[in-house]
Amino acid sequence: MLNRYVLGDSSPSSCILVDHLVDCSKRFEFDSDSRIFNYLLNSYVRAGRFNDSFDCFDRMIESNIEPWVMCINVFLTALVRKNMIAEARGLYNNVVSRGVNYDCCTVETMMRACLNDGKADEAERYFWEAKASFIKLDAANYSTAIQAVCRKPNSNVACELLNEMTKMGWVPSVGTFACIIGACVKQGNMVDALKVKDEMVSSGKPMNLIVATSLMKGYYMAGDLDSALNLFDKIVRDGLEPNMVTYSVLIEGCFRGGKMERASELCTQMKLAGIQPSVYIVNSLIRGFLGVHLWEEAFKHFDEAVECGIANVFTYNNMICWLCKEGKVDEACSVWKKMVNEGVEPSVVSYNNLILGHCRKGNMDLASRLFSEMLGTGLKANVLTYSILIDGYFRKGETEQALGMFDQMVDLGISPTDFTFNTFINGLCKVGRTSDAMDMLNKFVEKGFIPNCMSYNSIIDGFIKEGDITSALAVYREMCECGVTPNVVTYTSLIHGFCKSNNIDLALKMRDEMTMKGLQLDVTAYGVLIDGFCKRRDMEKRM
Repeated sequence: MLNRYVLGDSSPSSCILVDHLVDCSKRFEFDSDSRIFNYLLNSYVRAGRFNDSFDCFDRMIESNIEPWVMCINVFLTALVRKNMIAEARGLYNNVVSRGVNYDCCTVETMMRACLNDGKADEAERYFWEAKASFIKLDAANYSTAIQAVCRKPNSNVACELLNEMTKMGWVPSVGTFACIIGACVKQGNMVDALKVKDEMVSSGKPMNLIVATSLMKGYYMAGDLDSALNLFDKIVRDGLEPNMVTYSVLIEGCFRGGKMERASELCTQMKLAGIQPSVYIVNSLIRGFLGVHLWEEAFKHFDEAVECGIANVFTYNNMICWLCKEGKVDEACSVWKKMVNEGVEPSVVSYNNLILGHCRKGNMDLASRLFSEMLGTGLKANVLTYSILIDGYFRKGETEQALGMFDQMVDLGISPTDFTFNTFINGLCKVGRTSDAMDMLNKFVEKGFIPNCMSYNSIIDGFIKEGDITSALAVYREMCECGVTPNVVTYTSLIHGFCKSNNIDLALKMRDEMTMKGLQLDVTAYGVLIDGFCKRRDMEKRM
């Protein structure tokens, strides 16, 4: 009757209905049966009348009628299924604050809802609050709490909860074990990861692919690639079939460990197993081969990626970046054309790489044209773009263009980095404007730039090349007073300056100061001193 009444179009609000039922019991002097009110609450929930459900719940509490735990759990579950997480949270808090009975299922519903909502901290908090309130929690609650703490990750707490589960005689699922092992690996805690794995196996749960893959990643991240590869061979022998993720982890490990031959073997093995390598794997292989200068292998994988249609902008960027650094700008341009022809849109990184290549070759017209093309596509130049162009113009001796590029960057609100400041200072020094560089350094410091050894070395070297050893020494003293430690380049520049001014005694004194600070002369420093003695015709002086 209640269900039909709630589903009817003319039924009154839940507040009125609850009040009528309470008044009826008082008028005819019989005890209110809590079942009637709980059936009513359940009817509102099933009908999806959540506003009436909340009002019914509140009226029941105010009338000292206890909502059943089962009804509360049905209510919470319905709210969560409708993705009304905030409303579910409000109901749960209302239950707890008003002292209404609830159980482990109530807690589990809220914890799961929070995890699905990406709020692991809140899910964990519900667990600890329920535990402190002496709610009888079950294995499901512990497993969900472990998932919550593993998302942080906090493997120590996860292991503690696992120990509690074991003491209570509960055998966690493979998923729970895998979750803890993954958290241990993320925190670099391979000792506990292996301990949990052993506990899993001893409890009768077999090693699965997820656990094995996590352990492989843990091994290679700890610098033990051989153990990762041995574990891979073992699971294959035991009948487990590696998947895309497993191969990706191992190939990445081989790439980082410099074992590119094994990485290539794994890629071949993967293909034979019918698994097409992802673009992520291909990009790792390309970067790895380029890093050890096996460019033919890199190009082979690059060509395969293009042919298969999986090459993305990162694939092309890897090749363009390497070719430009190697001075092979024409080849980089060919890769660029192929990228555009394949319909892959260049990114800011793509433009930066090719602009750098043109700048290194002194082709500032091409670099400038590419810069304009980038802006025309709607891409925004970043601080690295401007830093590359500023350096390129200075190298070409086109100082005004470099200064204009710096001003343009600042006008656009792009904050220079330390690299930009040092590039600018070094550029001014290279074109014989060291005094201007010193003035700019002081202005940069006022804006918050903290000079480093490179900043001072550029100015010291600039003054020495201009024959102003006095100013170079003044900058050296300022550098030391500011707490910046001189390096081999600093001393080599000063030794060179003293030798140029035929002051070999001060050069040797600087050499001694350098040695006292634990710095070893390099080939350049020795060459400068030898040249100084040769110019004095002192062919017998021993260092």
